[in-house]
Amino acid sequence: MSAKQHADAEQLRNLLAFWVLGFINNIGYVIMIAGAQEIAAGGVGLVYFFDIFPALFVKLSGPYWFQLVSYRQRTIMGAIWMLLSFLVVSKGKHSLWLQLVGVAFSGLQSGM
Repeated sequence: MSAKQHADAEQLRNLLAFWVLGFINNIGYVIMIAGAQEIAAGGVGLVYFFDIFPALFVKLSGPYWFQLVSYRQRTIMGAIWMLLSFLVVSKGKHSLWLQLVGVAFSGLQSGM
């Protein structure tokens, strides 16, 4: 494989990786917003608040601490928050507040 072919393959790999990771980054947020009616039938606004406010907090505070955390650590934290969001929402079927905590994990991950 020539150097040009290698560079082209690497560029394509990076493009696909950024697209896939960007898609995955937003999917938890979209799923929580889409399921807001199921999570809190009478309080859809609560679900929106618990999904949007943590993301806003991370985005506003990020410039002060992002440089202190490596990309690898942020990716791992994001994966853990996404996993926790789905697990807590699914296991907290009978507790609105537990489900809202799960939605907040989704917001944290989305803001990351």
